Amino acid sequence: NPRFQTRFWRKTYQLQRDATEIELAIDQGEVTAGVLATPICELELELKSGDARALFHLACELAESVPLTMAVKSKAERGFELLDGGDHGVEKAGAIEVSPDKTNAEAFRSIARNGLRQIVANTPAVRDGSPEALHQMRIGLRRLRAGIALFAKMLAGEDRESIKGALRWVTQELGPARDLDVFMADVLEPLRAAHPDNAEVAEVHRDFTTRREAAYTRAKDAVCSDRFRSALLDLTAWIETGAGADGDNARSGRFAGGPVAAHAAKQLARLHRRVKKRGANLRELTVDERHELRIRAKRLRYATEFFVATFPGKKSAKRRAESLSALRDLQDSLGVLHDIATRQALRAEAEGGAFAGLPGPDMADEKKQLKEARRAYACFIDAKAFWKA
Repeated sequence: NPRFQTRFWRKTYQLQRDATEIELAIDQGEVTAGVLATPICELELELKSGDARALFHLACELAESVPLTMAVKSKAERGFELLDGGDHGVEKAGAIEVSPDKTNAEAFRSIARNGLRQIVANTPAVRDGSPEALHQMRIGLRRLRAGIALFAKMLAGEDRESIKGALRWVTQELGPARDLDVFMADVLEPLRAAHPDNAEVAEVHRDFTTRREAAYTRAKDAVCSDRFRSALLDLTAWIETGAGADGDNARSGRFAGGPVAAHAAKQLARLHRRVKKRGANLRELTVDERHELRIRAKRLRYATEFFVATFPGKKSAKRRAESLSALRDLQDSLGVLHDIATRQALRAEAEGGAFAGLPGPDMADEKKQLKEARRAYACFIDAKAFWKA
């Protein structure tokens, strides 16, 4: 017997828009695995010939009448989710193949599609309230924003600013839920376990549970909104039909068609300098400056992961592994320091009365993490540039 089955009927329509031919297919049915089932209600648009922009114009017109939601998972993937219990799966970032012979436009499109998939694939689980899916969607948003920054030279214009604004809005809507997840997991849950009969601790826990529920409602409202659905369609259209594909002028057009390896090396060197400069006096940095260093390290790590295939060879692989290891360690230590600062801010916000039960700042842990960050930074400086011969 099959582990899962897909049963659906399909109706297709051939549409002609000027010189563009589009096939519209509607699938309705269900995927079943034992007693579990999930409905199939999909609309697919396929460009048969002509201008891809016409396809996205049609998609946007349809979305004005029907609340269409972008989807990237196949029917088979949904079947395997049923076998795992029926919950919507959480998707981490997939590998990217940016070979050295790709153009800048092709490389950007590969990176952008990768980030878009991570965002869209985690949307159903975020709507279900999954903390891990929310975390992975935030990573997808950051990776996509990092990719846009890497290719800003060919992405100038109002469309880019509109896309950046939409991505920034989604990030802001998800942020409070993630911050409260970390605070509750790292502080309040251990505190409650250590003091199960303490009424003040219980009150603190109830208060922050309520805050987290409100933050998740805000996040879910965002990803269920027409604004979010529209943003995903606009983003997909921009990646596939705009985003510097032809260039806004002759100069950006030449850049878009140029080889990615030279541009990747230049961007990696620039990001490396920014991390090196900001981390030079790590011990003296303020909380905000440490956070800025963490962001810079994260952007360099994403760029390094994007361009793995751009610089092949054993020597490059060894250097890249050393650099990535140091960057991850630096980012982890700075992340813990940022979480400590966030906990201190939340504690200060809730100071007094019943909230006196919250633990104070852990200075020993802060010193330990700062020491680890300095060690990781030293390893980062020692690592050789993998993008150089």
